[in-house]
Amino acid sequence: MRIARYDELAWTRTIGSRGSGDYNDDSLPEDKRQGGRQRTLFKGTPHTHGNFEMVVLRTVRSEAVRHYPRHHHDFDQLRMTLSGNPEWAPGIRTPQGWVIYVAAGTFYGPYDRQEGEEQLHIQFEGANRALFIDYDSLKAARDALAKKGTFERGFYTWVDEQGRRHNQDGHEANAEYASGKPVEYPTPRYSHPINLDPAAFAWSELEPGVTQKHLATFTERDARVWMLRLEGDVAFRVTSPEQTTLLFVKSGAGKADGEPIKERDGMLLDKGEAGVLATAEHLEVLLLGLPKVEQPEGSEAAAPTLAGAAAS
Repeated sequence: MRIARYDELAWTRTIGSRGSGDYNDDSLPEDKRQGGRQRTLFKGTPHTHGNFEMVVLRTVRSEAVRHYPRHHHDFDQLRMTLSGNPEWAPGIRTPQGWVIYVAAGTFYGPYDRQEGEEQLHIQFEGANRALFIDYDSLKAARDALAKKGTFERGFYTWVDEQGRRHNQDGHEANAEYASGKPVEYPTPRYSHPINLDPAAFAWSELEPGVTQKHLATFTERDARVWMLRLEGDVAFRVTSPEQTTLLFVKSGAGKADGEPIKERDGMLLDKGEAGVLATAEHLEVLLLGLPKVEQPEGSEAAAPTLAGAAAS
Protein backbone atom coordinates (compact mmCIF):
# COMPACT_ATOMS: atom_id res chain seq x y z
CA MET A 1 0.00 0.00 0.00
CA ARG A 2 1.40 3.37 -1.04
CA ILE A 3 0.76 6.43 1.13
CA ALA A 4 0.57 10.13 0.15
CA ARG A 5 0.78 12.50 3.11
CA TYR A 6 -1.27 15.59 2.40
CA ASP A 7 0.71 17.92 4.68
CA GLU A 8 3.98 17.02 2.93
CA LEU A 9 2.77 17.81 -0.59
CA ALA A 10 3.44 21.10 -2.38
CA TRP A 11 0.67 23.26 -3.80
CA THR A 12 0.88 23.57 -7.59
CA ARG A 13 -1.26 25.55 -10.03
CA THR A 14 -4.11 23.94 -11.91
CA ILE A 15 -4.15 23.53 -15.69
CA GLY A 16 -5.76 26.86 -16.52
CA SER A 17 -8.22 25.67 -19.17
CA ARG A 18 -11.02 27.75 -17.65
CA GLY A 19 -9.11 30.79 -16.41
CA SER A 20 -8.86 34.33 -17.71
CA GLY A 21 -6.00 36.71 -18.34
CA ASP A 22 -2.31 35.85 -18.58
CA TYR A 23 -1.84 32.50 -16.86
CA ASN A 24 1.96 32.86 -16.99
CA ASP A 25 2.34 36.56 -16.12
CA ASP A 26 6.03 36.80 -15.18
CA SER A 27 5.45 40.13 -13.43
CA LEU A 28 3.49 38.36 -10.66
CA PRO A 29 4.84 36.08 -7.92
CA GLU A 30 3.73 32.47 -8.21
CA ASP A 31 1.14 32.75 -5.44
CA LYS A 32 -0.57 35.66 -7.24
CA ARG A 33 -0.78 34.10 -10.70
CA GLN A 34 -4.00 32.89 -12.29
CA GLY A 35 -5.23 29.38 -11.64
CA GLY A 36 -6.47 27.30 -8.75
CA ARG A 37 -4.13 25.35 -6.50
CA GLN A 38 -3.88 21.62 -5.99
CA ARG A 39 -1.96 19.00 -4.06
CA THR A 40 -1.47 15.80 -6.06
CA LEU A 41 -1.94 12.67 -3.98
CA PHE A 42 -1.50 10.13 -6.77
CA LYS A 43 -1.33 9.92 -10.54
CA GLY A 44 -1.27 7.02 -12.95
CA THR A 45 1.01 6.29 -15.87
CA PRO A 46 0.61 8.75 -18.79
CA HIS A 47 -0.39 7.42 -22.23
CA THR A 48 -1.63 4.11 -20.80
CA HIS A 49 -5.06 2.67 -20.11
CA GLY A 50 -6.10 3.10 -16.50
CA ASN A 51 -4.39 6.48 -16.15
CA PHE A 52 -5.83 8.90 -13.53
CA GLU A 53 -5.08 11.92 -11.33
CA MET A 54 -6.10 12.24 -7.65
CA VAL A 55 -5.75 15.74 -6.21
CA VAL A 56 -7.10 18.05 -3.52
CA LEU A 57 -8.24 21.17 -5.37
CA ARG A 58 -8.57 24.65 -3.81
CA THR A 59 -10.03 27.82 -5.31
CA VAL A 60 -7.85 30.75 -4.18
CA ARG A 61 -8.07 34.55 -4.20
CA SER A 62 -6.12 34.89 -7.46
CA GLU A 63 -9.16 33.35 -9.19
CA ALA A 64 -11.90 34.35 -6.74
CA VAL A 65 -14.59 33.41 -9.28
CA ARG A 66 -13.90 31.07 -12.19
CA HIS A 67 -16.66 30.39 -14.73
CA TYR A 68 -17.35 26.95 -16.16
CA PRO A 69 -19.71 26.79 -19.15
CA ARG A 70 -21.96 23.80 -19.77
CA HIS A 71 -19.56 21.09 -20.91
CA HIS A 72 -18.68 17.40 -20.83
CA HIS A 73 -15.58 15.20 -20.98
CA ASP A 74 -14.45 11.89 -22.42
CA PHE A 75 -13.37 10.67 -18.95
CA ASP A 76 -15.07 9.94 -15.61
CA GLN A 77 -14.67 11.97 -12.44
CA LEU A 78 -15.50 11.62 -8.75
CA ARG A 79 -15.38 14.55 -6.32
CA MET A 80 -15.96 14.95 -2.60
CA THR A 81 -16.55 18.44 -1.17
CA LEU A 82 -14.13 19.18 1.67
CA SER A 83 -15.11 22.82 2.27
CA GLY A 84 -17.57 25.27 0.75
CA ASN A 85 -20.81 24.51 -1.07
CA PRO A 86 -19.92 24.24 -4.78
CA GLU A 87 -22.53 24.47 -7.49
CA TRP A 88 -22.42 22.03 -10.45
CA ALA A 89 -25.38 23.41 -12.37
CA PRO A 90 -27.73 26.32 -11.67
CA GLY A 91 -29.28 25.67 -8.26
CA ILE A 92 -27.63 22.24 -7.85
CA ARG A 93 -24.93 21.97 -5.20
CA THR A 94 -22.70 19.32 -3.66
CA PRO A 95 -22.47 20.31 0.05
CA GLN A 96 -19.54 19.54 2.30
CA GLY A 97 -19.15 15.79 2.78
CA TRP A 98 -21.17 14.93 -0.33
CA VAL A 99 -19.80 13.03 -3.33
CA ILE A 100 -20.57 13.67 -7.01
CA TYR A 101 -19.90 11.29 -9.90
CA VAL A 102 -19.84 12.53 -13.50
CA ALA A 103 -19.55 9.89 -16.21
CA ALA A 104 -17.84 10.36 -19.56
CA GLY A 105 -20.18 12.12 -21.98
CA THR A 106 -22.50 13.54 -19.30
CA PHE A 107 -23.02 17.32 -19.50
CA TYR A 108 -22.87 19.55 -16.43
CA GLY A 109 -22.66 23.29 -15.75
CA PRO A 110 -22.75 26.18 -16.15
CA TYR A 111 -21.41 27.15 -12.74
CA ASP A 112 -18.90 29.40 -11.00
CA ARG A 113 -16.22 28.13 -8.65
CA GLN A 114 -15.87 30.34 -5.57
CA GLU A 115 -12.89 31.25 -3.41
CA GLY A 116 -12.37 28.89 -0.47
CA GLU A 117 -13.97 25.82 -2.06
CA GLU A 118 -11.95 22.62 -1.66
CA GLN A 119 -12.62 19.23 -3.18
CA LEU A 120 -11.08 15.82 -3.46
CA HIS A 121 -10.96 15.58 -7.24
CA ILE A 122 -10.33 12.27 -9.06
CA GLN A 123 -10.42 12.10 -12.86
CA PHE A 124 -9.95 8.73 -14.56
CA GLU A 125 -10.53 6.64 -17.67
CA GLY A 126 -14.21 5.83 -18.13
CA ALA A 127 -16.06 2.87 -19.55
CA ASN A 128 -15.55 4.29 -23.06
CA ARG A 129 -11.83 3.46 -22.69
CA ALA A 130 -10.56 6.82 -23.99
CA LEU A 131 -7.05 7.42 -22.68
CA PHE A 132 -7.07 9.95 -19.85
CA ILE A 133 -4.60 12.75 -20.62
CA ASP A 134 -2.27 13.61 -17.76
CA TYR A 135 -2.28 17.12 -16.28
CA ASP A 136 1.33 17.88 -17.25
CA SER A 137 0.52 17.30 -20.93
CA LEU A 138 -2.58 19.48 -20.65
CA LYS A 139 -0.58 22.28 -19.01
CA ALA A 140 1.99 22.14 -21.81
CA ALA A 141 -0.84 22.30 -24.37
CA ARG A 142 -2.35 25.30 -22.61
CA ASP A 143 0.96 27.18 -22.67
CA ALA A 144 1.41 26.46 -26.38
CA LEU A 145 -2.13 27.46 -27.33
CA ALA A 146 -1.93 30.68 -25.29
CA LYS A 147 0.71 31.94 -27.73
CA LYS A 148 -1.88 32.25 -30.52
CA GLY A 149 -5.16 32.71 -28.62
CA THR A 150 -6.78 33.46 -25.26
CA PHE A 151 -8.56 31.49 -22.55
CA GLU A 152 -11.59 33.31 -21.14
CA ARG A 153 -14.62 32.13 -19.13
CA GLY A 154 -14.10 28.48 -19.97
CA PHE A 155 -13.43 28.91 -23.70
CA TYR A 156 -10.36 29.11 -25.90
CA THR A 157 -10.59 31.79 -28.62
CA TRP A 158 -8.28 32.30 -31.59
CA VAL A 159 -8.23 33.84 -35.07
CA ASP A 160 -7.13 31.66 -37.98
CA GLU A 161 -5.04 32.64 -41.02
CA GLN A 162 -8.18 33.71 -42.91
CA GLY A 163 -9.14 36.07 -40.10
CA ARG A 164 -11.99 33.88 -38.85
CA ARG A 165 -12.64 33.87 -35.12
CA HIS A 166 -13.08 30.51 -33.34
CA ASN A 167 -14.35 29.55 -29.88
CA GLN A 168 -13.78 26.12 -28.36
CA ASP A 169 -14.21 24.62 -24.91
CA GLY A 170 -10.91 25.33 -23.14
CA HIS A 171 -10.30 21.82 -21.84
CA GLU A 172 -11.25 20.28 -25.17
CA ALA A 173 -8.77 22.53 -26.98
CA ASN A 174 -5.98 21.47 -24.63
CA ALA A 175 -6.88 17.79 -24.92
CA GLU A 176 -6.92 17.88 -28.71
CA TYR A 177 -3.58 19.67 -28.85
CA ALA A 178 -2.03 17.22 -26.36
CA SER A 179 -3.35 14.08 -28.07
CA GLY A 180 -3.13 15.29 -31.67
CA LYS A 181 -6.68 14.16 -32.46
CA PRO A 182 -10.29 15.29 -31.88
CA VAL A 183 -11.97 14.37 -28.61
CA GLU A 184 -14.63 11.69 -29.11
CA TYR A 185 -17.44 11.93 -26.57
CA PRO A 186 -19.39 8.76 -25.78
CA THR A 187 -23.16 8.59 -25.56
CA PRO A 188 -23.88 9.43 -21.91
CA ARG A 189 -24.64 6.40 -19.74
CA TYR A 190 -26.24 8.75 -17.21
CA SER A 191 -28.27 11.81 -18.20
CA HIS A 192 -27.07 13.89 -15.23
CA PRO A 193 -24.22 13.96 -12.70
CA ILE A 194 -25.04 11.80 -9.69
CA ASN A 195 -24.99 13.64 -6.34
CA LEU A 196 -24.57 11.36 -3.31
CA ASP A 197 -25.07 12.21 0.37
CA PRO A 198 -23.08 9.56 2.28
CA ALA A 199 -24.81 10.54 5.53
CA ALA A 200 -28.07 9.20 4.09
CA PHE A 201 -26.59 5.69 3.69
CA ALA A 202 -26.60 3.15 6.51
CA TRP A 203 -23.46 1.57 7.91
CA SER A 204 -23.34 -2.22 7.71
CA GLU A 205 -21.14 -4.21 10.06
CA LEU A 206 -18.31 -6.29 8.66
CA GLU A 207 -16.99 -7.30 12.08
CA PRO A 208 -16.89 -5.73 15.54
CA GLY A 209 -15.59 -2.17 15.23
CA VAL A 210 -15.58 -2.21 11.39
CA THR A 211 -18.46 -0.97 9.22
CA GLN A 212 -18.90 0.03 5.58
CA LYS A 213 -21.26 1.94 3.28
CA HIS A 214 -21.55 0.84 -0.33
CA LEU A 215 -22.42 4.09 -2.10
CA ALA A 216 -22.48 2.99 -5.75
CA THR A 217 -21.05 0.86 -8.53
CA PHE A 218 -20.94 2.58 -11.92
CA THR A 219 -20.87 1.26 -15.50
CA GLU A 220 -19.96 -2.13 -16.88
CA ARG A 221 -16.36 -1.62 -15.73
CA ASP A 222 -17.30 -1.67 -12.03
CA ALA A 223 -16.13 1.72 -10.75
CA ARG A 224 -16.92 1.15 -7.05
CA VAL A 225 -17.43 3.84 -4.40
CA TRP A 226 -17.73 2.99 -0.74
CA MET A 227 -16.75 4.12 2.75
CA LEU A 228 -15.03 2.23 5.53
CA ARG A 229 -15.11 3.14 9.23
CA LEU A 230 -12.99 1.73 12.05
CA GLU A 231 -13.96 2.48 15.67
CA GLY A 232 -11.93 1.53 18.73
CA ASP A 233 -8.73 -0.49 18.78
CA VAL A 234 -9.18 -2.46 15.55
CA ALA A 235 -7.40 -3.44 12.34
CA PHE A 236 -8.84 -4.43 8.98
CA ARG A 237 -7.26 -5.91 5.85
CA VAL A 238 -8.45 -4.17 2.66
CA THR A 239 -8.06 -6.13 -0.57
CA SER A 240 -8.08 -4.98 -4.19
CA PRO A 241 -8.09 -8.17 -6.27
CA GLU A 242 -9.43 -6.85 -9.60
CA GLN A 243 -8.74 -3.11 -9.85
CA THR A 244 -6.64 -0.26 -8.56
CA THR A 245 -8.21 1.19 -5.41
CA LEU A 246 -7.71 4.76 -4.14
CA LEU A 247 -8.32 5.59 -0.47
CA PHE A 248 -8.76 9.01 1.16
CA VAL A 249 -8.91 9.69 4.90
CA LYS A 250 -12.12 11.63 5.47
CA SER A 251 -11.72 11.89 9.24
CA GLY A 252 -9.77 10.44 12.14
CA ALA A 253 -6.29 8.96 12.25
CA GLY A 254 -4.61 5.60 12.36
CA LYS A 255 -2.10 3.53 10.45
CA ALA A 256 -1.81 2.02 6.97
CA ASP A 257 0.47 -1.00 6.91
CA GLY A 258 1.98 0.30 10.14
CA GLU A 259 2.63 3.85 8.86
CA PRO A 260 0.79 6.81 10.46
CA ILE A 261 -2.09 8.37 8.47
CA LYS A 262 -4.47 11.22 9.23
CA GLU A 263 -7.19 13.37 7.66
CA ARG A 264 -6.68 14.11 3.92
CA ASP A 265 -3.92 11.55 3.48
CA GLY A 266 -4.27 9.20 0.52
CA MET A 267 -3.45 5.54 -0.06
CA LEU A 268 -3.26 3.40 -3.18
CA LEU A 269 -3.61 -0.32 -3.68
CA ASP A 270 -2.61 -1.68 -7.06
CA LYS A 271 -4.60 -4.51 -8.58
CA GLY A 272 -3.96 -7.68 -6.59
CA GLU A 273 -2.58 -5.87 -3.55
CA ALA A 274 -3.84 -5.76 0.04
CA GLY A 275 -3.15 -3.48 2.99
CA VAL A 276 -4.05 -3.23 6.65
CA LEU A 277 -5.79 -0.17 8.11
CA ALA A 278 -5.77 0.24 11.87
CA THR A 279 -6.79 2.77 14.51
CA ALA A 280 -6.91 3.06 18.26
CA GLU A 281 -9.91 5.44 18.15
CA HIS A 282 -11.59 6.46 14.86
CA LEU A 283 -10.77 6.25 11.16
CA GLU A 284 -13.16 6.93 8.26
CA VAL A 285 -12.02 6.42 4.66
CA LEU A 286 -13.55 7.03 1.23
CA LEU A 287 -12.56 4.37 -1.34
CA LEU A 288 -12.78 4.37 -5.12
CA GLY A 289 -12.14 1.19 -7.07
CA LEU A 290 -11.08 2.52 -10.47
CA PRO A 291 -12.72 0.93 -13.53
CA LYS A 292 -11.27 -2.44 -14.41
CA VAL A 293 -8.76 -1.99 -17.20
CA GLU A 294 -9.52 -5.34 -18.79
CA GLN A 295 -12.74 -7.32 -18.81
CA PRO A 296 -13.52 -10.19 -21.22
CA GLU A 297 -15.91 -9.19 -23.98
CA GLY A 298 -19.48 -10.17 -23.12
CA SER A 299 -18.70 -11.11 -19.51
CA GLU A 300 -21.00 -10.04 -16.72
CA ALA A 301 -19.72 -7.92 -13.85
CA ALA A 302 -19.58 -9.72 -10.51
CA ALA A 303 -21.85 -8.48 -7.74
CA PRO A 304 -20.15 -6.20 -5.21
CA THR A 305 -18.52 -8.07 -2.32
CA LEU A 306 -17.12 -7.01 1.02
CA ALA A 307 -14.53 -4.26 0.83
CA GLY A 308 -11.97 -6.32 2.72
CA ALA A 309 -11.39 -9.19 5.09
CA ALA A 310 -10.42 -9.36 8.74
CA ALA A 311 -6.77 -8.62 9.47
CA SER A 312 -4.84 -11.58 10.72
